[in-house]
Amino acid sequence: MTGTNQEPVHGRARGYQSLLRRFSDSTTTSAFLRFASIGFLSTVTHGVVLNVLVLGVGIHPTLANVGAFLTAFGVSYLGHYYFSFRSNNTHVETASKYFIAALVGLSINTLIFAVIVNWMNLHYMIAFAAAIVILPPIMFLISKKFVFTTEGDRRALAEAKIDVRSMGLTYGVPIFFFLFTAIYVALFHFKAPFFDQWSFVFLYGDIKEGADGFERMFELHGAHWHATAYAILYGLTELTGMNHFYEGMVSVAFAGLGFIGLAKIIIRGTAGENLGSTRPLLLALAAAMWFSLDQAINFLWTWQVAIFVNTAGAVWSIYFLTGASLNTLRFVGALMATTASILSFATGLTLLPLGALLLALQLRNGDGRNAGLLKLFIAVWLIFSIAVVVAYWRLNFAADGAYGSDIVAAPDAGSVLPIYALFFVKFIASPIAKFTTDLAMPVFFLGGFLFVWAIRRSDINVRAFRIRPTTLALLAIMAYGVGAAILTGLGRAVEFGASQGASSRYISFGNFFWIGLMMMVLMATAKAGRLSAKFPMSTPLVIIIVLLILKTGNTVSIGKKFAEQEGMRIEALDALLEARPGVDREALLVYASPHQSLDDDLDFLERRNLSFFRHREEAEK
Repeated sequence: MTGTNQEPVHGRARGYQSLLRRFSDSTTTSAFLRFASIGFLSTVTHGVVLNVLVLGVGIHPTLANVGAFLTAFGVSYLGHYYFSFRSNNTHVETASKYFIAALVGLSINTLIFAVIVNWMNLHYMIAFAAAIVILPPIMFLISKKFVFTTEGDRRALAEAKIDVRSMGLTYGVPIFFFLFTAIYVALFHFKAPFFDQWSFVFLYGDIKEGADGFERMFELHGAHWHATAYAILYGLTELTGMNHFYEGMVSVAFAGLGFIGLAKIIIRGTAGENLGSTRPLLLALAAAMWFSLDQAINFLWTWQVAIFVNTAGAVWSIYFLTGASLNTLRFVGALMATTASILSFATGLTLLPLGALLLALQLRNGDGRNAGLLKLFIAVWLIFSIAVVVAYWRLNFAADGAYGSDIVAAPDAGSVLPIYALFFVKFIASPIAKFTTDLAMPVFFLGGFLFVWAIRRSDINVRAFRIRPTTLALLAIMAYGVGAAILTGLGRAVEFGASQGASSRYISFGNFFWIGLMMMVLMATAKAGRLSAKFPMSTPLVIIIVLLILKTGNTVSIGKKFAEQEGMRIEALDALLEARPGVDREALLVYASPHQSLDDDLDFLERRNLSFFRHREEAEK
């Protein structure tokens, strides 16, 4: 493909690069090593005093940590002044600055202990271990750039100031949305297995009780294939005793990983054509969509880590396959991302034909130098795709009693086409107007109008069938959302009806369509010079504003709903715990469906001290 993915280095970045060079020079490296040795001595002092105060004196760990931290302050200050940084500044100036830095460190340290000991009810030494990993790099930067600064450091910081401000403008909003979502999940994540998550309890129980269970990761929950998610949940259960807080944080982490891939696509697409000024807007809008809390059930119902592994894999596969220069490493990365996506949620099968098309376009649009390698990649991709489809078909459709056999044998397929069509419309519209499904059809047609408008004003050469990398990536993102709607409809529409298309569970997939579409519209508007106008109003922009207003209503409505429901679930959980072994069926139904029989699963959880039974025992202590 033609075009470039490299962003030119502007003058404003020189200060930042200079700062990085200074940080990596030999003087700084030796200072860090000296800092680490003093930090080790200070940490030992901190740990000894902490244990003496807790075990010897009987002071609460959080309060004892304050005394231990202040004791270590004297050791660290003198060591850093005379040894780490060999400062020539006066003690009056330096000690006062270091005391401020120590207060910042104390605040972070106390917060770590409060969260891990008081809130998460874990052992105080876990909090201590977390503190000694998190604090040293933070304290080194504060000490070097604020406390023990030299004239050269001050000049480098002044040069880098404008670049840091630019980075904050570009990445500040996405970081805010990520942190806001993480806090929401930490506060409201479901505290016990919920609906389909009981199937994992069954699987984990079989494995721990000695039965052969690992192969059933591909069989549980039918043709959806959540094997990747089950493997992650299994590992987390081994580490945390099925603490659902950590499961929720893993979902947030995979969502963040997926957004990084999306951000790289946007950054690559705005590197040229004077689109750099639109980058903060595009990243902010993409983050608002990607982390929107109308996906609340996916974040809070931690079994849905499957969705975020799937979406992260899809984005990274598209990123690798739409680069200007596709090499072996990127191709292998695309294969791995696609595999993770498919094994986590079967909508990832969309990537098989999509990937083949992207590779074919790479070959079509290339300059011929890598034609042989691209043909090899296409051949490998086709073999990989055929192998995956054959395995999927044999496991889920060909076998007797397989999950998909009823779908294949469904009579009079023509009679269900209207159901499929309505399911598709609701699926695509729900990320914008799930809270009011009456608007599903208008929203769908507004999306269609924007798509036609964006295609007509894009840089696609229809006659030569050439598409530039940026446009190709955004079209691929939209195509994944459409493919997810089609595959989900084939598996769910007949069994559950067209209304199932508006399920909150599918918003994470439907978001793909709207993110790619809005990025295309805004880039086309920016290229025409209209986005920089004082009042950049046009029909497409007005439509996007209306859609974003609806999206905000979606996010607030659904996010509030599931936060409130989790409060009710906590009450039901307390009732369930009080009722054991005579389980309160009404309380249990808040976490399960009427057809599920969970007595054996509850016995297993209690016997193994897992999930909410673990929390109960810790609370009783």
